[in-house]
Amino acid sequence: MRAGDIGRGRAVMVRVGVDVMWMYAGIDTQAHTWLGQLLHLLGKGTAAFLLFMGMSLQLAKAKTTTAHLIRALQLLALGYVMNALKFLLPLQLGWLPSEFIAAYGWQAPLSLGQQLYLLSTGDILQLAGLTLALYALISRVINHALVLLAFAIVVAMILTWTRPLIA
Repeated sequence: MRAGDIGRGRAVMVRVGVDVMWMYAGIDTQAHTWLGQLLHLLGKGTAAFLLFMGMSLQLAKAKTTTAHLIRALQLLALGYVMNALKFLLPLQLGWLPSEFIAAYGWQAPLSLGQQLYLLSTGDILQLAGLTLALYALISRVINHALVLLAFAIVVAMILTWTRPLIA
């Protein structure tokens, strides 16, 4: 599915720009420039990555549950490697902005617990890995696309209704 791959790639590229802006740009740049406004708006659409991932899974050649679970673990691991590159490497090199650290209410140097918190922060790759694992397990039980779609709609409605209770 070439269009899905292109959409997924574009969603990832937008996300990279959004993450760089949120970590390294000042509040003025984020809130008062056209680029900051654009990236903030585009950042709200990063769920497109998951949408394209789901479309690719549904339209791809059938894969085994084991293959999906292995890919899910790979995505989770990649997400944590990316967190190390995004947070811990800049921290060790002295590049992590003090404003970013202060936004958490922390002060440098960060404790091991604070570094582990940054490393374990969830992001789109962890969400993709968990979603793929859930998809693999659910698709073992539900093997018809329309029933799977109906199940997804019911889950989305339940989450929409219960979200105010959780927050």
